[in-house]
Amino acid sequence: MQDMVGNEAVSFGSFRVDDLGRISLGDGTQGGFDFQWRGRPIALTVHGLDTSGEGPFSGRNRAAASPCRIRMSAQVGRVPSTAVAAARRPDAFRLTTALSGLQPHGWLVRLLPDHMLQFQSEEQAPLPALIGELLVSATRFTLALAPYLDLLEEHGVGMNA
Repeated sequence: MQDMVGNEAVSFGSFRVDDLGRISLGDGTQGGFDFQWRGRPIALTVHGLDTSGEGPFSGRNRAAASPCRIRMSAQVGRVPSTAVAAARRPDAFRLTTALSGLQPHGWLVRLLPDHMLQFQSEEQAPLPALIGELLVSATRFTLALAPYLDLLEEHGVGMNA
């Protein structure tokens, strides 16, 4: 497979990566990949990749291009069910509320309808987007999750609650 300027490209998730590490999509403006870390599903999506020929492989000045958005989300734990651990539920809900104030700037804590906790973060990256920037963002996000995962596990809000 070749990129838009004839260089060999490789696939990584829904992206094509050229020999300079620039990413693009076959169609649409959103792509991503999923992985597991400490038993939790992590999703990374990129929004705003320009596939019109003016974006990642166009050779335009990175500073002149609008940034793309890298969104990361992690399913981090589940509030215990009433049938299994009714006594732990109030503490789990209090912890969920407290986590909203403890998160790094720009992070969100969501309690999903199935009582799964989800952490979300978003970063901007200049175009053309580089695969290395995606991997650094994913690494930074997962490492920042570590103390929160420890805290959740200590309070019985794990993936199997």
